[in-house]
This record gives sequence, C-alpha cells and structure tokens, in this order.
Amino acid sequence: MSRKSIFIPISIAMFVLCSAPAYASDGTITFTGSLTATTCTVALNNGTASGTVVLPNVSTSVLKVSGDVAGATNFQLDLSNCTVSSTVKAYFEAGPTVNTVTGALINAGTASNVEVQLVTDGGTPIAIGNSGQATSTGVTITVPGTTSGALNYVARYRAKGVTTAGTVTSSVTYSLTYS
Repeated sequence: MSRKSIFIPISIAMFVLCSAPAYASDGTITFTGSLTATTCTVALNNGTASGTVVLPNVSTSVLKVSGDVAGATNFQLDLSNCTVSSTVKAYFEAGPTVNTVTGALINAGTASNVEVQLVTDGGTPIAIGNSGQATSTGVTITVPGTTSGALNYVARYRAKGVTTAGTVTSSVTYSLTYS
C-alpha cells in the first residue's frame, strides 16, 4: 500500500474530526418577573375556590348554526381578605379542555357540536389561554380600605354547528393576577 493511499483517508478523517460549526452570538434575552404571596382569598359564587356552574337545559333548536349561543349563566369569583393594594384579574388558563381555535371549552359530554364559552359580564367573549385576557377588566383593591371585591363572568353554550342532544361538561383552570 502506498503512502498516498494511506494519507488521503487520514486527511479526510482529520478534516471531519477537526471541523466544527461556527456559531455567532446575535443577542441576549432576559426574562424578568415577580412572585407574590397569595394576597386574596377567592371563592366561586361564595363557595370555595373550585366549584361547579350549572348551565340551564337548552333545546338544540336554538343552537343550529356555528356561533349560536344560549343558556347564559352568571358566575362570580368573590375576592376577600386581600392584603395588598392592586388590580386583581382572573386568567383562564390554556389546557387540554380548551379549543385553541375558538377559545372556548371543549365539551366532554355526550352532546355534539357544542362548547362552553366564557364571556365578561359586558358580553365580550374570553379567548381562554390567550394573553389578551391580561387587558380584561379587573377589580381594584386598595388596602387599607377595600379588602374584597368580585369578578363577574358569564358561561354559555356556543354551537360549532348543528348540535345534538346530550350532556355538556367541561372545566377550566384559573389563576388570579395582581398588578
């Protein structure tokens, strides 16, 4: 075997082993935030922090076209024992029960083509999991002074098409934000 035939494979191996990709630093991203102690006690409709909102029985005849809504039911998150002055808002979190396209809650019951939609007490649909909720109306707590308040919402059925009869059930996780 000649030197030339040994030299070429060794040269190729050295080139492969020694060459490395070049990386360039384009910038730095800094993340900031803050943690707060639990500053308010929260209760759903004067109960506990978790509970059930019962929607009324509604005929499928009023939920025939995508976007039809019915069965509006008020609920509120009652705030009490607040210890820090701030504006308190509820943030409804994304998760496996949320339709990311409509922002409504996916039905896990037997009825078809229906979701549960949350809206503000002013009638504006809430896109669950969307950061745009951060601009929603909150309640201002001023300590000392006001140490309680309420966040008012509405839950309702929302058709995705022609609905069929059956049960409707879903859930959502929420957290309070303080600013």
